[in-house]
Amino acid sequence: MSGPATLAIIILAATLLNHAIAAWAGYAVAQWLSGDAFRIAVGLGFMAMAAWALIPDKEDDEASASSRGSVFVTTLIAFFLIEIGDKTQIATSLLAVRYHDVLLVTLGTTLG
Repeated sequence: MSGPATLAIIILAATLLNHAIAAWAGYAVAQWLSGDAFRIAVGLGFMAMAAWALIPDKEDDEASASSRGSVFVTTLIAFFLIEIGDKTQIATSLLAVRYHDVLLVTLGTTLG
């Protein structure tokens, strides 16, 4: 299997993994922290994400793929690493804090 279908599957797998980790991290933090101060921090986090979303993304330089390993694994790892710390992962973490459901937050943010 090769071509656009393979690339779509790789991106889906990397996105699901990335969003699941972000949702789990948000859920884990919510278990440790509570109270009004935490709610205010989460609210400020959502406002910061909204402001950040207004800033357009910049184009990245093309990265060259390594010849070692499969194309699937190389693309999966590269896409996963590139997306860490992206606006979506931070929003996913904040949504998991709010809704306390890793699976539904992961599916929702991936579909979104």
